[in-house]
Amino acid sequence: MNKILAIVLTIIALIAPALAAAPTSQPTTQPTLRVAVIGGMNDTGFWDALVDRFQRETGITVETRASGPKDGITPVFKQGNVDLITMHASDVAINLVADGYAMDPQPWVRNDMIIVGPERDPAGIKGMTDAGKALTKIADTSSPFVVHSSLGAQEVLRNILDATQVELDPEHTTVLFDDRQRRVLNIAAERGAYTVVGRIPFRSGKIPNDGMGVMVQGDERLRRPYVVAVANPVKVSGARVAEARRMVAFMRSPHTQAWIATFGKGKYDDQPLFFPLSATGAAERPVPGEILSISGEVEKLLSLTADAIAKMPRRAVKAKAHDGKETTYDGVPLRTILAEAGVPLGNHQMRGENLALYLQVEAADGYRAIFALPELDDDFADRPIILADRRDGQALDAKEGPLRIVVGDEARPARWVRQVVRLRVLRSVM
Repeated sequence: MNKILAIVLTIIALIAPALAAAPTSQPTTQPTLRVAVIGGMNDTGFWDALVDRFQRETGITVETRASGPKDGITPVFKQGNVDLITMHASDVAINLVADGYAMDPQPWVRNDMIIVGPERDPAGIKGMTDAGKALTKIADTSSPFVVHSSLGAQEVLRNILDATQVELDPEHTTVLFDDRQRRVLNIAAERGAYTVVGRIPFRSGKIPNDGMGVMVQGDERLRRPYVVAVANPVKVSGARVAEARRMVAFMRSPHTQAWIATFGKGKYDDQPLFFPLSATGAAERPVPGEILSISGEVEKLLSLTADAIAKMPRRAVKAKAHDGKETTYDGVPLRTILAEAGVPLGNHQMRGENLALYLQVEAADGYRAIFALPELDDDFADRPIILADRRDGQALDAKEGPLRIVVGDEARPARWVRQVVRLRVLRSVM
């Protein structure tokens, strides 16, 4: 027995150092998303706030590799090690796609420009909100005007002039090859001329006003779009395309667009710092009658009205409500709504990385509940989970509705979210 014990102790002594040196398994971490962003977004705090929201929602860390003017961030993007870039829609952005460095350029936000001029205001346009009428008065009074070389600014100006059929007096119009707003303002101030500049850099004092004042602002035609593009892995080795596309979807989602519409109001004036898009489902004006938005990792962002929901395939579920009464709820199966948004359900799509997807249901008061996506897939189980809009044949009252989740086979109604306003498909982070 002593001999056996000695052998065991010898074996332990031999393998113990190896066990101690063996690497311990580390938890899987979400990759960092590397971005290049135009400077104006960083200067205002807008980008940091947006990134914070994205990180909290997804768990993906965002690292800003470059920030500044487009001719500063573009070379950094071309060098690699950047997964996503955002700048004004321009030839520079499109050339990144044409040259194979970027792909999938999409608009996601707008900034706005203003017409500024000398305080004596020779054309009498101060306080106007219609840029076309203001330019007409500038032309009619032969007031001096300075146009700088930014293609975006020139395009905005040209579009308004064409729409109003106005031509600026060539003898009193100076066209510069300089794109620097500070220098443009210097020249306009020297000549007592009007010009077009960005609202935020002018209002914030980033560019000195040189005695110039705001004349016209608030015309939607003075807005310019930003685009966001994803690094092309064919040319950018190691590009993190999946994470970049998640951020693009987040930036264009209805809930982010709604946030953009209010962020920064009151900082410089009564307008937000930037303006949302109308094409993403969360426009500058809410979709008329919208009661539900669906966003996140979906193929199609949805904004649904009560009428649209009422026309979808329906199902009735009998269950005990919070008050303990046997009740019949009527509504649309959650899987039907998600399928409309292009969520991978059925047809054996719920496998692999799609198993990490989940649905977050949000109420008007901020209450949230989570459903694993397989719970809503017919290939896994035929569960009676509906988004109800009627109870015992009547529309839901204000306390419950207009929409609520009903899970007929659950013993506790903790996930029966009332006053549902938003569905978001998200991915769990390891």
